[in-house]
Amino acid sequence: VILISNTFRDRNGKVTKHLFDIKNYKDQQDMIMDWVEYVKEMDPDIVIGHNLLGYDLPYINQQLPLHLGRDGSEIQFDEKVSKFRKDGSQQYEYFNARIHGREIIDTLFLSIKFDLGRNFPSYGLKQIEQHLNLVDDSRIDWDFKKYPTSDYMNWPEGKWEEFCDYCRDDADSPLKMFDMMIPPFFYLYVLNRIDYLDV
Repeated sequence: VILISNTFRDRNGKVTKHLFDIKNYKDQQDMIMDWVEYVKEMDPDIVIGHNLLGYDLPYINQQLPLHLGRDGSEIQFDEKVSKFRKDGSQQYEYFNARIHGREIIDTLFLSIKFDLGRNFPSYGLKQIEQHLNLVDDSRIDWDFKKYPTSDYMNWPEGKWEEFCDYCRDDADSPLKMFDMMIPPFFYLYVLNRIDYLDV
């Protein structure tokens, strides 16, 4: 873990971006601990990310237990694998997670539910960004084959700063996807929990 990008939007719509940069810390664990404190300080109701349950949260949690709960408790992962079915022939396996006092929304699964006509070229974040025009021409496009993160210490001068700029905006798209995709599911969720009396 060398960078953790965050886009936080409060209840008044104010957006705050924060990038955790490994070069500002003595080690990875120190950076992750600082990120956990930041999450608790910002106190979000919802934690959003793309493939958050399949990769980001379990991977970071392997490096250091994540005490992200509103009561300071550690994130809890199910021991039993969950399966999210894309279609009749493909499914995603993951370990569901819970954070006390917060909801977790994985936009990978949300995008599959949203894409009823199966029009997305793939369910990778970058492909969805481009397909839905969530980014403009000013967005940096990073070449991970030419500049792999495993070799970041040997990048040419200025490349690290460019990569930080790329990652700083990376957390914007899941939030935009959430705004676009969640309403029909949210309304359905609410309507299923209201008692009706027709007179």
